[in-house]
Amino acid sequence: MQLSLNIKDEKILDKLLWMLEHFKSDGVEIIKNDTIEVKKNIEYTDDYIQKNWKTLVSDGLSSYDDNYYESEQYKLDRGNHLMKKYQ
Repeated sequence: MQLSLNIKDEKILDKLLWMLEHFKSDGVEIIKNDTIEVKKNIEYTDDYIQKNWKTLVSDGLSSYDDNYYESEQYKLDRGNHLMKKYQ
């Protein structure tokens, strides 16, 4: 099972991480996933992409998490995704 939280306050994030650390011995895995907020109402036209391609690529690559893609959880998530896709 996975749980995603969007936490805007850094102090609350620190408190939650501290609390979750106590559950690691019970099998809880903490995976920090800094996602990029997608700006709403942006049209990704060819002109927009041509002007902002460096920022788009940089933002996309900065959220890449090696630990997640090498984890068992990724394999499970990927398998579930493919099962739903090819039903």
